[in-house]
Amino acid sequence: MQAVCGIAHKDGKVLICKRPEGVSYPGYWEFPTELLRFDETLEDALERGFFDRLGVVPEREIGIFAENSAEFPEIRMFAYLVPAKNFEVHLNGYSNRKWVNVNELTKFRLISPCVTFVNIVKKNIKSL
Repeated sequence: MQAVCGIAHKDGKVLICKRPEGVSYPGYWEFPTELLRFDETLEDALERGFFDRLGVVPEREIGIFAENSAEFPEIRMFAYLVPAKNFEVHLNGYSNRKWVNVNELTKFRLISPCVTFVNIVKKNIKSL
């Protein structure tokens, strides 16, 4: 299974969203994430996920920022940086959202594929 997440960032903070009841891992936080559909590109899944779940069309930075594989659930996730200067987020499919300082990410219960991105995010977001 493959997924893509967008690490929306502005002013040294990143957007995390809380998974609602009724889905796997309810109450866990994640960067806005979308599973790929059959024959869908990473970029299309990213745009679909941001539009459907947050009501915004992302301006992604060029190229894949990072990727990882997690054993449970078995998933390969790709991450894109998404500048968020003019974001007004409207949630659909998440129960909450927060803009958090990158140093605060470890205080949240993140789903495992997103956990592996935390150190990479900490190193790179501060410099943007």
